[in-house]
Amino acid sequence: MSWLKTAERGSEVECDETVSAYDLDNDDYVFYGDVVVRLRTLQTASGSTSEPAQGSKGTAITAHDLSWVGRVIDLCNDGCVQVKWGDGITSKVLPHEISVVEEHTIDEMKKEMFDWVDNNDDVDEAHDDTDEDIAAASAAVNITAGNDDDSADIRGGEAGAAVASGETMVDEEDLDGNVYAEEKSAENVATRGDDDLFGFPQFDIVQMSPPDHFFLKDTEQGIGGGNKWMKRVQKDWKILENDLPDTIYVRAFEDRIDLLRVVMVGATGTPYQDGLFFFDLHLPPTYPAVPPQVHYHSFGLNLNPNLDESGTVCLSLLDTFGGEDVELWSPATSTILQVVVSIQGLVLTAQPFYNESSYEEHHGTAQAARNEIIYAEDACLLTLWTMLHLLRRPPVGFEELVRRHFRRRGKFVLRACEAYLRKGCLVGTLDAEADDTEVACGKTCSAGFRLALTRFMPRLVEAFTSIGADGCDQFNTSGMSCTPTVKH
Repeated sequence: MSWLKTAERGSEVECDETVSAYDLDNDDYVFYGDVVVRLRTLQTASGSTSEPAQGSKGTAITAHDLSWVGRVIDLCNDGCVQVKWGDGITSKVLPHEISVVEEHTIDEMKKEMFDWVDNNDDVDEAHDDTDEDIAAASAAVNITAGNDDDSADIRGGEAGAAVASGETMVDEEDLDGNVYAEEKSAENVATRGDDDLFGFPQFDIVQMSPPDHFFLKDTEQGIGGGNKWMKRVQKDWKILENDLPDTIYVRAFEDRIDLLRVVMVGATGTPYQDGLFFFDLHLPPTYPAVPPQVHYHSFGLNLNPNLDESGTVCLSLLDTFGGEDVELWSPATSTILQVVVSIQGLVLTAQPFYNESSYEEHHGTAQAARNEIIYAEDACLLTLWTMLHLLRRPPVGFEELVRRHFRRRGKFVLRACEAYLRKGCLVGTLDAEADDTEVACGKTCSAGFRLALTRFMPRLVEAFTSIGADGCDQFNTSGMSCTPTVKH
C-alpha cells in the first residue's frame, strides 16, 4: 500500500508499506475505557460544536482546556463512540475523529494530568492544576490538528476503523451499583472445584436483571403474558436446566422473567474456537406464538453472515431469515433450548462461508475452496478481537466466567496463533490443545492472515497476562515471524 503521511510544515509524503488485507477491514478498533484525543471539530450531545484543541495551523492549547482528550464510555448502535472529555462534556464522535493513546503514553499522562483519567472524578478539581501541568500533558501526546507525528505514540491512522455496536447504553453508575450478579457468580465459583468447567452453573436464576441487557427497557408490550405464558416460561427454564450442552450457559432473572442472557463457547475445530459469544433474549407477551427476540453482543464486529454489527441474529427459527417447515418456529414444539443450540450449531460453524445466502450451491468448486479459507481466517481474527472486548468490558453477571475461561484457555488461544504463524496451519484444523490434526492437502493459511496475527498477538499476550492466565509467560512475540516453517 502507498500512504500519504503528513510531514513537516504540513506537506505530504508518499510512504509504501506491506499490510494485511484483513487489517484494512479490521484495523485497530476503539475499546471501552480507551483514552483518546480529538482530531477535528466535533458536535456535542447538545448539538453545539466545539473547536479542536489546536487549530489547523497548530495553535497552542489554552490553559485549563481539557476538551481535546477524553475516555471512551460506550460504543453506540449508530457506529459512533461516546466519549467523556476532560472538561466534563460527553459527546458522540465517529471513530476517525479520534485517536487512541498507547498504553505507555497513558501511564505518563496519568502522572502529569488528573484523576479523571482513572476514575472519572469531578473534573472541576482538574481546573485547579497549573499551566505547567497542562502543557506537560499536551506535550506527552504531541499532536496538532492535521499533523500526525509518528513520535506521538497515537494510533491515528489505525483508529479510523468503523465501530458499531448493538450494546445498550449503560450509565457507569448503574454498572457500579449492580453488584449482585457478579457477587452471585463469585459465590457459585467458590462452592465448586476446578473440575467443574469455569466453576459456573450452566443454568441459574438470579435475583436482578443486568443493567446492560439489550432488552431491559423493552417494556412497551408489558412484561409477561398471564398464567399460561408463565407456565410456558417455567417449562423452558426446566428444559434449559436439564439439557443444556456443556458449552452453553444461561441466566434467568427473578425481577424480569421475560429476559435471559446466554453465553456459548466456540467449538473446537471452528474459527470460533475458545471464543465466548453473548446473546440477550426477550420473551414477548405473545410468546410462544412468536419466537423469542435475540440480540448478539457484537462490539461492532461482523463476526458471521448471520451475526451482523447491529447484533441482529439471522436464523429461520427466529423468523429473521428465510426457511420452511421444520426450520421455522413452531409454538407447539420449539423451545429456547432449540434456539441457543441452533445458534451454536448452525451459525458458529466450521465453514461460515456457506452461511452466506446461496453460497452452498458452490460447494466443491475451486473458488469456494479458496473463499472457505478466507472466511475462516476473517472469523478467527474477529473472534480474537471479541476476546479483547470481553476482557475489557464483560457483560454484567458473567465477569467471573470471562476471567476464568481466559485464564484457563488463554494459553491455548496463543498456541493456536503460534501454530498459524509458525506452521501455517489452516484455521479450524487444530484440536482442543491447539495441536494440528490434519495436513489439509499441503495448504497453509494466507500470508495476510499471518501478517495480521503478527501485529495482533502481542495484544493478546498482554491481555491474558494481565488477568493471570496460565502459561502466558512462555510466549515471546518480539521476534515473531509471519513466515511459516514448512516441514518436508
